[in-house]
Amino acid sequence: MDDQQRLGDLLLTVPPLHERLQELGRLGLAPGSSALTDLAVPLAELVRSDAVTTITSAVDHLVAWAGLYLRGGLLPTFAHFTLLRSAVETASITRWLVDPTADRRVRVARGIGYTLTDLGERSKLERVPRPADAPPPLEPPPKFRYAAQRIAVLEDAAATAGLCPLRIGHTDVVARYGLGEFAYRMLCAFAHGGQAVPLAVSSREGPSEADAGGLRAVRLTGDVGRAMQMSGATIGLVHQALGEVFAYHGHAFDPTPAGGR
Repeated sequence: MDDQQRLGDLLLTVPPLHERLQELGRLGLAPGSSALTDLAVPLAELVRSDAVTTITSAVDHLVAWAGLYLRGGLLPTFAHFTLLRSAVETASITRWLVDPTADRRVRVARGIGYTLTDLGERSKLERVPRPADAPPPLEPPPKFRYAAQRIAVLEDAAATAGLCPLRIGHTDVVARYGLGEFAYRMLCAFAHGGQAVPLAVSSREGPSEADAGGLRAVRLTGDVGRAMQMSGATIGLVHQALGEVFAYHGHAFDPTPAGGR
């Protein structure tokens, strides 16, 4: 079996993760689960909602990469690493949110902090002037509130509950709950497309002849071995994060797809 076939077999393990994620919505909260007992703390619902959002993003990015390779037959030069990077970030955040070793008030403080950070980014978007040629905005839903309003309400509620929001950066959360800082910075090199990219690939051609301006280009090629290595590590991380979300809801995790037993 060649490396391309092994990569394909590896990516075939992704669809069961998506099916298990869909099942989670049908299961709900089990009696005695951490998700249920955490509700004794004000604002605890943020932990569950944020964890479901982030693990959904992680699985979604993996599904996109698996479909690109399995259905499209495409091994990009490094675009797939950007998908893996997003999966690693969000899976790491998921594990940080539902961490079973943390006190429930710490988990809730993390949920508040993550929500405030997310709302802060939305608030920045809402303050950007809308271009004249932009499509018309969607009709806001009933009881719509701008992010700044939601931030004020949430900060007041957290203060009333005596909870100090806890935040964490992407590099730190991946270092502590993901693949480690080295792997994360390698994935970031691809996403940013900068000077570090040649250091993060194991297959590349030598510099071409200088152009009229004296610049030399480096041609990077898709490397199936590196794709397999990083895909395997990321799938393992997302698998672990999804299992911890199941455990937070009080359910055992089985990666076998429904109907596939």
